Order: sequence, then C-alpha cells, then structure tokens
Amino acid sequence: MYRINKDQNINKVNIRLMGIVFIIISSLFSMVTPYLNKIIIDNIISSDKNLEISEIVIIIAILFVSQLIIFYFGNFMVQKLLLNYKRRLVGGIFKKSLSMSSPDYLEEDSGKVHNLYYGYSNTLASSLINYNILLPGFIFQVVITFAILFYISPKLALISIVASPLYLMFVVWNSKKRSVLNQDCIESNDRFVKTANIFKNHIVDMHMIDNDEFFNRIFNKDLMYDIKTTERYYFWFNFGNRLPIFIQMGVPIFILWLGGRYVNSGVLTLGTLIMFSQYITHLFDPLTSVFHIITEIKSMKPYYDVYESFYYKESNVENKYKEIFANVDGININDAEIYSAGDKFLYNCNMKMADKGLYIIKGPNGSGKSTILKIIAGIYPKSLVKNGSIMINESFYNDISVLQYPLFFFNGSVSDNIMCGQNNSMIDIFDLSNLNKEIHGDKVNLSSGEQQKLALSRVFTEDRKVIFLDEPFSNLEESASVKLKSYIEEIKNEKLVVVIMHDDSLDNIADQVFTISNEELK
Repeated sequence: MYRINKDQNINKVNIRLMGIVFIIISSLFSMVTPYLNKIIIDNIISSDKNLEISEIVIIIAILFVSQLIIFYFGNFMVQKLLLNYKRRLVGGIFKKSLSMSSPDYLEEDSGKVHNLYYGYSNTLASSLINYNILLPGFIFQVVITFAILFYISPKLALISIVASPLYLMFVVWNSKKRSVLNQDCIESNDRFVKTANIFKNHIVDMHMIDNDEFFNRIFNKDLMYDIKTTERYYFWFNFGNRLPIFIQMGVPIFILWLGGRYVNSGVLTLGTLIMFSQYITHLFDPLTSVFHIITEIKSMKPYYDVYESFYYKESNVENKYKEIFANVDGININDAEIYSAGDKFLYNCNMKMADKGLYIIKGPNGSGKSTILKIIAGIYPKSLVKNGSIMINESFYNDISVLQYPLFFFNGSVSDNIMCGQNNSMIDIFDLSNLNKEIHGDKVNLSSGEQQKLALSRVFTEDRKVIFLDEPFSNLEESASVKLKSYIEEIKNEKLVVVIMHDDSLDNIADQVFTISNEELK
C-alpha cells in the first residue's frame, strides 16, 4: 500500500474508524425502506387490511428519519471527512514546501506543484476515502445483505450468487479499462497544465509579439489533446458502467418471476418477495463499488507517486550548504568557478568581505551578479560552485536577508506584509503612511515605488547579520533614495551589507566594489 496511507499525519486511525462507522450506520438504515414496503404490501394487498392513519404517519416518520440519517452519515459526514483529507494533503504540501531547502523547491516543476495543491489533492482525498472508509463499509453492506437474503430465501439468494461472477466480470473489465485510460488522462492533463502555466505567465510577452493565431494554435493543440483523452475516458467509463447494469436489472426480474411461484404456493408473501428484490440492489451496488475501489487504487499510482515524491523528498542539499559555513571572518571566496542553473560557466570568483561593512557588486545584465549571492544565501545549490573554495562565517548561517525579484506580497495589510508575524520592531525608514492598507497578493494594489519601500522595510525589519540587496534603488523617488542611502551607511557599521548596483550612488560609502568583467568577479 502507498506510504501516505500509513502516515498518521494524513490518514489518522480515528478518522478512518469514524468514517467506517458512518457508512455502517447509513447501510443499516438503507435497509429500512424495503422492510417498510413489505409491511405496507402485506397489510394492504395480501391481508386486504387498511392501515390506520396513525400507522401511516409512523411509517412516513420512520422513512423520513432513516433518510435523514442516511443523508447525514452516508453523505454529509463522508463529504466532511473528504474535505478533512484534502485539508491534510494540501496542508502537508505547504508545510513540506516551507521546510524544504530553496534549491530543492526551485528544482520542482511548477506545474507539478500547482497540480498537487489543486487537482491531485482532490483525487487523492477521494482515493483515501474510497479505500479506507467506503471499501470496508461496502464490504460490510455486502455481507449483511447476503445474510439477509439467505435468511429470507436460501434458494433465491443462490441465484444472486450465481449471477455475481458474470456481473463481476463486467465490473473488473471496466475497471482495468478505466485504469489504463486514467493514466492517459493524467499525462495529457499534466501536459496541458504546463502549457497553460507557461502561457498565462507570459501573456504580456505574447501581446508584444502580436501573433495571436500562432499562440492560439499551440495552446489549442494541447487543450484538444487533453479534451480528447478525457472524452475517451468518459466514453468507456459510462459504457463500462452500463454493462453490469444489465445483470443488475435482469436478476431482480428473474427473481420476481421465480419468486412469484413461491408467493402462489404460500412460501413467501408478496411483500417479502418485493423486499427481497429491492435488497438485491443493496448487494450489487456496493459489490460494484468494492471492485472499482480495489482496481482503481492501482490506477491511482501516478497520483500517489507524484505526491509522495514531493512530500517525502529527502535531500542532502541543506547539509552541503552547511559545509560552506566555518570558523572564518566574513565571506571568503577563492578561485571558485561559478555556474548558472543551466550549467553555463559564468565567471571565476575571488571575493573577501569582512563581518561588517558595505560591499557592491557590479556587472553587465545577465552576467550572474545575483547568482553568487543566492548561493551564499542558500537559494541556489552549492553545486553551482565548482573548484576553488567558498567559506562563510558560521554565525551567518540562517541569518541572511535577501531583497530579490519578483517582490513577494500576500493578502493582508501593509504592516502584515512588512512584519510577517515577527516580534521585531518595525524598521520604517520611509515613513510609510499606509500601514493599514489592505494588499491584494494576486494583483498588488500598490505603486511600484510603494512595493519597493515595503519590500526593503521587510528586509530591514528581519534584523539579520547579513543583508543582500539586489538593485534596492529601483522605482524610488529621490527623497526615498536619500533615506535609503543614509540608512545603509548607518547599518554597515553593524552588519554586512552587499548590494548589486549598476550606478555609482553608493560607491563613495562602500568598503569595496567588486566587478564582473572578462569572466572574472573580483
């Protein structure tokens, strides 16, 4: 069985037992209606007796209460447990994302992570409910129904047993067919999601290229492939579901025909025969579900594999990152070859920085200025450094703040976005006047200058020993730039501040300026 099925953080035993009890309660009360039908038929038709009004009221009340119980335990509570599973699955992905090292997370495909939060979590929640709750409940319903049928009429019950293999043959064939097509649907959906993610993130670029027909053609190609694959699944899913129904419909008809002879001979009452034929449904429906669940648990393997490969991902990236921290002063990089994430050589790096001070890195666009800082901060893996050596003061570990792009914002006030739940005192060098303004994380309702000030305030409020700033003066008006420069000059005596710059506005207060030129950073 899959690993998350045994994981108590996701699949708690008490939740499973509770769900099974709900299904059993629902199954037992679903037996009430056929029995009440028997009472009515035997009293009115067989005995030629009219039921009293009070008896009718009691029967209706019992029907109403039983249906309420079936709704509450068999429908609502099971759906509630489904949402509970989904909450644990989605919450597990988010917690893992937060605990995962940055290089590990960035290595993951964004389309895959998107699916884990949305489509896959729904599918896996349904699968866990099916296997852990519905399956045991349906098996109980099949067993109890068989017992009731044999109690009523062993001979008629044997007919149900004889018909079961043919019925199950159709069910198993359908389940296997669905398993294969389900895999095709997963692959086609993944392909479309990746295409959709790429295109939705670059609509502006496509506007600039101005060739809508071309992009529509590419987009619709993957969309139609996904639609056609899903269409095939729906066809065989519904066609396969209809085949067993022929048996399910035929057996009660045959039983009614044969049972009619028992009624005529007085072996059974008409009400008992009708009740028996209705209980057949309580046999075939859960029997179908049992075999679908057993077969489909195999077809769910791709979903489980993707989830588990992320949720249980193990890596030594963080350990390798820790290796660059040692009992040294500041940051020392000697003859280190720096590569991009695409394994392209960028430059040979030689840098020495003290524990405190202001250092500036300059270079052409795309030369890899931010790469070395992201390696030091643990955002990029240490594997991008080849040969040479890189050593960092061990006290800097987990004490680095980074201003990087795109800037990060979430739903909440400006103050919330600066503090991020920290207990530190807010450092607001720009005298922000909109601290209570609510921000929309998906479409930030702040000017570019306000965004820059907020992001800088967050970095400074974190109060780390090391601060990396990538183009911190972007979008700032002159007065704000003056305040920022003054603050950097103030804290450089207490912290190590490293700034990526293109202009010379900080050169006069910098301890050293490093430049990338001719594949050398020094």
